[in-house]
Amino acid sequence: NVSSRSKTIDLKTTKEARMDAALDLTKGLGRVRDDPAQRAALISLARATGYEHWKRNDNWLSDDASICSWFGVCCGAGNPFDKTCTVSGDVQWLDLGWNNLTGQLPVDDPNFSLPTLRYLFLFHNHLRAPLSTSLFGHGRFSGLVDLNMAHCHLTGSIPASIAELSQLASLDLRGNQLTGNVPEALGLLTKLKGLQLSSNRLVGVDDGFCDLQNSSNF
Repeated sequence: NVSSRSKTIDLKTTKEARMDAALDLTKGLGRVRDDPAQRAALISLARATGYEHWKRNDNWLSDDASICSWFGVCCGAGNPFDKTCTVSGDVQWLDLGWNNLTGQLPVDDPNFSLPTLRYLFLFHNHLRAPLSTSLFGHGRFSGLVDLNMAHCHLTGSIPASIAELSQLASLDLRGNQLTGNVPEALGLLTKLKGLQLSSNRLVGVDDGFCDLQNSSNF
């Protein structure tokens, strides 16, 4: 309907305003402060998901710009919602929702690892691939607090390795094509308070999930 469509437009517009403000803070930054591993991880993501065709790819892969100035990246202890991203420090937010990412996340690339990342927003893109077991394993994203991959055309089942995201407080996977059961592993996430799995093809719940202490949160 018209009202919900307006809300969608407002959300996207607000997000772009936040990111533009963050870009203004980081104009002119060179690579001197970049962490090489974090830079390599972002480059891996960009190349795997067709960054040339993203809606916004400001500064991405530029040799003359810090990763903290790349569109959608927020460094330091700040956050893009209150425009307090800093011009240096670890990458802690990555917000590329509604940005025409296509293809698959580079889970086979060992460089694709951001353990300092706390917020990963990839909703409403075209990733069209199974949720890989290795995406959540090996400490790749061990610091994640909020993961939003809603409406990304994801397929397959929710892997048990998601239990390795021990800091996770919010998980949104709604609007995909996920199959199988809700895994018992989700109940092992003791900090998880928000869980969105609607509009998928899930058929049940693993035995034991409802007996886990944390399942009462959902």
